[in-house]
Amino acid sequence: MTNFNLMNAGYRGNGFAENYDLKYHRFSWFLDPKQYFISGEVMSVFSIVDDSTNFIEFELTNSLQVDSVIYQAKKAAIIHKPGGILRISFTNYLKKKSLDSIIVFYHGQPESNGMGSFVKDIHNSNVPVIWTLSQPYGSRDWWPCKHSLNDKVDSIDVFIKTTKGNIAASNGVLVSENTDSLYYYCHWKHRYPIAAYLIAVAVTNYDRFSDWVFYNNKTLEILNYIYPEDVTTFRSNIAHTVDVMLFFIEKFGFYPFDTEKYGHAQFGRNGGMEHQTMSFMGHFSEMLVSHELAHQWFGDYITCNSWQDIWLNESLATFCDGITTERFQTKESYLTLLKNRINAITSEPNGSVFVPAADTNSVSRVFNYRLSYQKGAMVLSMLRFMMGDSSFFLALRNYLNDPALRFSYSKTDDIQKHMEAVYHNNLDEFFDSWIYKEGYPSYHITYYQVKNHLKIKLNQEQSHHSVDFFKLQLPILVKGLYQDTLLLLDNTYNGQIFDVNLAFEADTLFFDPEYKLITSKNIITKKKVIDDEYEGVLVFPNPTFNQLYFQFTEPSYLKNVLVLDAVGNLIYHSGELNVGVTAGEIYHADFWDNKLKNGLYFIRIETSEMIFVRRFVIYP
Repeated sequence: MTNFNLMNAGYRGNGFAENYDLKYHRFSWFLDPKQYFISGEVMSVFSIVDDSTNFIEFELTNSLQVDSVIYQAKKAAIIHKPGGILRISFTNYLKKKSLDSIIVFYHGQPESNGMGSFVKDIHNSNVPVIWTLSQPYGSRDWWPCKHSLNDKVDSIDVFIKTTKGNIAASNGVLVSENTDSLYYYCHWKHRYPIAAYLIAVAVTNYDRFSDWVFYNNKTLEILNYIYPEDVTTFRSNIAHTVDVMLFFIEKFGFYPFDTEKYGHAQFGRNGGMEHQTMSFMGHFSEMLVSHELAHQWFGDYITCNSWQDIWLNESLATFCDGITTERFQTKESYLTLLKNRINAITSEPNGSVFVPAADTNSVSRVFNYRLSYQKGAMVLSMLRFMMGDSSFFLALRNYLNDPALRFSYSKTDDIQKHMEAVYHNNLDEFFDSWIYKEGYPSYHITYYQVKNHLKIKLNQEQSHHSVDFFKLQLPILVKGLYQDTLLLLDNTYNGQIFDVNLAFEADTLFFDPEYKLITSKNIITKKKVIDDEYEGVLVFPNPTFNQLYFQFTEPSYLKNVLVLDAVGNLIYHSGELNVGVTAGEIYHADFWDNKLKNGLYFIRIETSEMIFVRRFVIYP
């Protein structure tokens, strides 16, 4: 799911329904898009887990009226508790592993929580539409369910009746449809395990068309339900789903639901929701298409087993929409995407990817875009950088092919185990620092050079106290007049010094030039002697791409500031400043309206005592 503008909401836990295992649902619903109303029945087949069971419980909002529950052709005793728990009692105790079934008949106006749950909307000014979005806790707002993250129902059938002129989209394969003088009827069949929150319907006057994917002697339908007024606008973008599907199959293996279909149904949100085999979409940008499609592997096929582990759904899908940009767009577009993600992540000093248990009732925290999406995606990018492409993607394929996880649930330990198995290294410290704990590092890199000899000292600060030190391999690009090389420095402690013999004389250092790491506020300083304090004034960050500061290390009297290009042309002049400055005082060189090109520049800082000239580099 893409991130929406979320509200904080409190929700109940769902550990009450552990005495049965769901096997099957048959849904029969009447939905008229002109009315905020649902009526119908849900038949559920279940297997008893323990002996001495004479009741089962579903979640169902008290906003809906239960007409009756039928068990073995008779009405069962029910209690619809104020907290939205529907208890169904049996006259006898059911045996362990025995199969049984009930049918719940109900009607009413659904509740609406968090993401919307059940929404009556309009499109094209006045055309009514009904759509559902149940993540994380919304299924119980419109149908009686076991809304857990430990029991996928093995298969479902969905029968929908609606007013003539409308058609209905849902999970699985469209088995049949017909009309009479007043109504439209359809039957959708889905024969894969599915979590409750991924069951969905949408009803309006859709246009419908298909694209096709051909791979491994198979044919897969991409079935699209689009508002008639938007078909022309979105058609070419939707067709790109075929390319993205083939790319993901190449990276991750078979499409998990390849005996049925993949598809889209347009709905009234700006983002998307990865309903199993049919994502609901507000638009069809390449990133949204790839994000929701990636969820079919990461979120639907394998689902997080608690909302604390939501990053296993959202960060992996966000990582995948990133590699789609890498595959189909320019390198500059991909680097800009990574840079923007890092800037967003480091805009605040705290926050863990793993959701604290106390925050799982907050929809906005569970689906925090900075943490559950962007930070987790960049953590995966860092793992890719550490392990290398072949090992990283092999580990992901092994994770997806794990028999214990296929069509089931996973936790963070599961993906860590598969990464370690391929990487042949323990990743406890990495996952502890980057998934469970908070913050990011900032680096002050000082260096000096004598001809081809380069000495580099690394000092790290952490944005949050939960991590003492981030052990990382740091990419530093060293450039000379005609040559460059990328150094990978294994930084294991603060104040670490590296001596490097180069084949050329270095001119400039660039830290993390391709945005591999979550870092911010990094400073690179060239010194005469690496262990001495820099004399007079410090200019940072260097290289830079959108800001430049200078800081005095002793009291002085600032007269003016000039910026010159590499051949001495005047780019910027501050005018007469004539101000006293204290030791440690920082000034901002405000010359970005000049739209400078990438390259080498000089800043000339004139004080009453002396003139300082420092080099700096503008780099994208």
